[in-house]
Amino acid sequence: MSRRLKSVVWQYFNENPVMKSRATCTWCDKNVPRGGEKTANFTTTNLWHHREHMHKPEYDELKSKKTLSGEEEKRRNRYS
Repeated sequence: MSRRLKSVVWQYFNENPVMKSRATCTWCDKNVPRGGEKTANFTTTNLWHHREHMHKPEYDELKSKKTLSGEEEKRRNRYS
Protein backbone atom coordinates (compact mmCIF):
# COMPACT_ATOMS: atom_id res chain seq x y z
CA MET A 1 0.00 0.00 0.00
CA SER A 2 1.34 3.35 -0.95
CA ARG A 3 -0.44 5.36 1.73
CA ARG A 4 -2.09 4.78 5.07
CA LEU A 5 -5.75 3.81 4.77
CA LYS A 6 -7.72 5.41 7.60
CA SER A 7 -11.27 4.07 7.38
CA VAL A 8 -12.10 1.06 9.53
CA VAL A 9 -13.74 -0.54 6.49
CA TRP A 10 -10.21 -1.24 5.22
CA GLN A 11 -9.92 -3.94 7.89
CA TYR A 12 -12.07 -6.04 5.53
CA PHE A 13 -10.64 -5.04 2.14
CA ASN A 14 -7.28 -5.14 0.43
CA GLU A 15 -6.19 -2.82 -2.33
CA ASN A 16 -6.14 -4.73 -5.59
CA PRO A 17 -2.47 -4.65 -6.70
CA VAL A 18 -3.36 -5.07 -10.40
CA MET A 19 -6.43 -2.85 -10.64
CA LYS A 20 -5.86 0.09 -8.29
CA SER A 21 -9.44 1.29 -8.87
CA ARG A 22 -10.76 -1.80 -7.05
CA ALA A 23 -10.56 -3.29 -3.59
CA THR A 24 -11.00 -6.98 -2.75
CA CYS A 25 -13.31 -8.04 0.08
CA THR A 26 -11.45 -10.34 2.46
CA TRP A 27 -14.65 -12.27 3.23
CA CYS A 28 -15.95 -13.13 -0.25
CA ASP A 29 -13.07 -12.11 -2.60
CA LYS A 30 -15.34 -9.84 -4.63
CA ASN A 31 -13.60 -6.92 -6.35
CA VAL A 32 -15.44 -3.72 -5.45
CA PRO A 33 -15.00 -0.43 -7.35
CA ARG A 34 -13.41 2.36 -5.33
CA GLY A 35 -15.26 5.19 -7.06
CA GLY A 36 -13.29 6.07 -10.18
CA GLU A 37 -10.15 5.47 -12.17
CA LYS A 38 -8.07 8.27 -10.64
CA THR A 39 -6.84 8.00 -7.05
CA ALA A 40 -8.19 11.49 -6.33
CA ASN A 41 -11.70 10.13 -6.90
CA PHE A 42 -11.38 7.05 -4.68
CA THR A 43 -13.82 6.83 -1.76
CA THR A 44 -14.93 4.12 0.66
CA THR A 45 -18.64 4.53 -0.19
CA ASN A 46 -18.79 1.43 -2.41
CA LEU A 47 -16.87 -0.58 0.17
CA TRP A 48 -19.41 0.37 2.84
CA HIS A 49 -22.31 -0.46 0.48
CA HIS A 50 -20.80 -3.87 -0.28
CA ARG A 51 -20.50 -4.64 3.43
CA GLU A 52 -24.05 -3.46 4.08
CA HIS A 53 -25.65 -5.54 1.33
CA MET A 54 -23.46 -8.64 1.30
CA HIS A 55 -22.38 -8.96 4.96
CA LYS A 56 -25.15 -7.23 6.94
CA PRO A 57 -24.44 -8.48 10.52
CA GLU A 58 -20.77 -7.57 10.19
CA TYR A 59 -21.71 -4.24 8.61
CA ASP A 60 -23.83 -3.27 11.64
CA GLU A 61 -20.92 -4.01 13.97
CA LEU A 62 -18.46 -2.17 11.75
CA LYS A 63 -20.74 0.87 11.48
CA SER A 64 -20.66 1.31 15.25
CA LYS A 65 -16.84 1.25 15.13
CA LYS A 66 -16.84 3.87 12.38
CA THR A 67 -18.50 6.44 14.65
CA LEU A 68 -16.16 5.72 17.53
CA SER A 69 -13.15 5.77 15.25
CA GLY A 70 -14.17 9.14 13.80
CA GLU A 71 -14.41 10.65 17.26
CA GLU A 72 -11.02 9.21 18.23
CA GLU A 73 -9.49 10.69 15.07
CA LYS A 74 -10.92 14.15 15.87
CA ARG A 75 -9.47 14.02 19.39
CA ARG A 76 -6.08 12.98 18.03
CA ASN A 77 -6.03 15.81 15.48
CA ARG A 78 -6.93 18.39 18.13
CA TYR A 79 -3.76 17.68 20.10
CA SER A 80 -1.26 17.18 17.30
